[in-house]
Amino acid sequence: VMLFDADDCVSRRIAHFIKTHPGSNGWYVNKGYKYHDGNRLIYVIRNGFSKISGSCNIVNCNLLNLPKNPEYDRGYGYYIPYFLDHEKVKSILLERGTPMEPLPFPGVVAITETGENLVICNYENRFYMMKSFKGLHFPENIIAPLRQHFKIFNCCLLTQSIRDEFGLYDL
Repeated sequence: VMLFDADDCVSRRIAHFIKTHPGSNGWYVNKGYKYHDGNRLIYVIRNGFSKISGSCNIVNCNLLNLPKNPEYDRGYGYYIPYFLDHEKVKSILLERGTPMEPLPFPGVVAITETGENLVICNYENRFYMMKSFKGLHFPENIIAPLRQHFKIFNCCLLTQSIRDEFGLYDL
């Protein structure tokens, strides 16, 4: 089972990888990418992708304790409560004695500034939650720390190979 955000793209290699490892407890996406639509560069996340995106956990469904005849559950939290806090999935499964492993390849592209992303900013000790930065202008002291995540040495050219693997196309 993998829950992912509608504005993220997953690697086409994931399904085959999972199929060839049926006894695994699951994986977390440690490596991935951030991408802003229309950009020629893509930001490489070499470690810690699971800390920044909810599209990061793949869990063996046998570990979810689903009822024999599950019914539609609007919040899905009754059956898989730990998916709601994606950062805790690894530790919960580890505590249960069923540790996850890092996915051995970049698994997800998190698409930024689509208007669907939630962004929390701290400005003058006040926290603001917004859908995204798209079309908004903020003082430099808010934007500058966010830019540190997009340092040029962590960027690479968005190749056709990456586009094909993740199903990326211009919107």
